[in-house]
Amino acid sequence: DFLVMKDLSSVFAKLDEGWDVVAYSDNDGIPSGACRQYTSNFMAGRKGNVVSGTWWQNIKVKLTRLCGEGDYNSDKVCCHAAFMKEPKYCWVPWGFLEWLKVPENDPDVHFVGFKSRRDSPEDLKQLETVKRTNQPAKALPEDARIFCLQGNESLAPHLNGEVWWQKWNFSTRATGASVWGDWNHFDIRFQCKDENGGLVCEKGQWGEGQRVIPNIWGRIGYHLFFHTTKFDAHTAEDVLNSNWLLAELYQRSLGKVA
Repeated sequence: DFLVMKDLSSVFAKLDEGWDVVAYSDNDGIPSGACRQYTSNFMAGRKGNVVSGTWWQNIKVKLTRLCGEGDYNSDKVCCHAAFMKEPKYCWVPWGFLEWLKVPENDPDVHFVGFKSRRDSPEDLKQLETVKRTNQPAKALPEDARIFCLQGNESLAPHLNGEVWWQKWNFSTRATGASVWGDWNHFDIRFQCKDENGGLVCEKGQWGEGQRVIPNIWGRIGYHLFFHTTKFDAHTAEDVLNSNWLLAELYQRSLGKVA
């Protein structure tokens, strides 16, 4: 899902400078630097850093807490729930534990649970445990230092990566001419050209209208988003010899393109 193009020494150098974590964001308009919102798809961290430590503490709280009555199987992380048999599996909605890396993004902030009417002494004891173990996520310390690769250094020059699957003409440095059946092998929504290392697209998955992806070849690495878009290839040579824009990216990573 990731392709590394350059030596990662510059990433480790940031850690040596005292940054807790180096990650990336998809914010196109801000140069690389300090950030609070970032993706965990690519992360480097100092041993014992407070960012990873806080995230792990918050994850453990979510997995060990006692959820309220009716909370299991809802928009909430639940491994244990009041007034029900211990479930066989933890219930973890997609992304909920990942979002905790930024504690203020805790999905529990928006959760409204069922208000129990139970009032026996034993039931009230369970309800007290629910209240005690369901607390807001612990905030990051004010001095937490997160460095984001962003702007024209972001590892996601195109959100979701569909751009890499367009048909590419290596000679003209532009989207290749379409023929019947191309939709089975390429993403045919793009019309782009390479201009001095920037990809200028007159249309794309957004529709008509020019957009420019700067520094298309010069980033440390690339998040390719294979979980959302991919076309079939049987061997590595098939990929390298294909007409996808992705093929040039792979060739460059292997030193096959100047």
